[in-house]
Amino acid sequence: MIASTTPTAQPDFSGLKPITPENAAEVMLLREFVLPDFLDFHETCGIAFSPDGEHLAAACRSTMIPLWDVATGQIVQTFGGGGYIWSNVSFSPDGGILAASGQDRAITLWDVTNAELLDRLDGVPGYMSEVIFSPDGQMLASGSFLGSALLWDVPTGETLLEYAGHGSRVNSINFSPDGTLLVTGGGDNEARVWEASTGEEILVLDGATYFVEDVEFSPGGHHIVGASDDANIYLWDATSGELLRTFRGHSGPVNGVTFGPDGRLLVSTSNDRTLRLWDVGSGEDLTRLTGHEDLVIRSDFNPEGTLIASVSWDGTVKLWGLPENAE
Repeated sequence: MIASTTPTAQPDFSGLKPITPENAAEVMLLREFVLPDFLDFHETCGIAFSPDGEHLAAACRSTMIPLWDVATGQIVQTFGGGGYIWSNVSFSPDGGILAASGQDRAITLWDVTNAELLDRLDGVPGYMSEVIFSPDGQMLASGSFLGSALLWDVPTGETLLEYAGHGSRVNSINFSPDGTLLVTGGGDNEARVWEASTGEEILVLDGATYFVEDVEFSPGGHHIVGASDDANIYLWDATSGELLRTFRGHSGPVNGVTFGPDGRLLVSTSNDRTLRLWDVGSGEDLTRLTGHEDLVIRSDFNPEGTLIASVSWDGTVKLWGLPENAE
């Protein structure tokens, strides 16, 4: 089933149903945001809901990072400066800090409330693919197109560890829910699991036949999902590394994949300009969300699991959900 591609008029974001495998086929487009100062420049993109779900930040081919109020659709803050093109964003677990990276080859930290520049973590080897806070907010991890990942101490800004092993660009990086492990996806067609505190490589996750573009632990930490340029999505056991399932359906490279809050759903984004929702347990392709006019790069669930945000090279961010009164 294909979702509605016309935004609903003045959606009531206080009355949304949690998105589940049972109602995924009914998800519709609720709202569209336009990225400011959008440039004709090929960059990756990042998107993130704030931990309380009230705000949404996106970085994509722009010199400004907008912060939208989800309920009103208004931009309430912008982050940027220096003329750099930003491509990745991450909120600290308490929602007080926004981290971003891009063309400047550094991690920049701002106070979310007033956009005050807090710190700039320099010395990154090459262009960064992704930045992510640790679950306790004390560390940041970043991936590099030069083939390694770095762990940073947020209070001091110092580099703590380097994770080297891919031998090719690191496209994505994510912490396990308890912060003890890191998973990276690389241009060597593999995902790798590392002990966060030591940098020791624990597992190599095989199966993909082309670049692994995005990786993430399940909410319970038992599984890892990876999106690949071979147009497939892979689910591995996080302890043994066993490949459990392959999700097939996209007609182009898969740029991003993320779990819903309860771990039952996956949402994927692709060069075929669609999002797809998948049942993790059965592998069923539940629905296809259309409406973007260019590559769809990343998506994110809000904490309640009632909204999905997607960001695309078409210069828009779209919000998808299911109103309580939807027929």
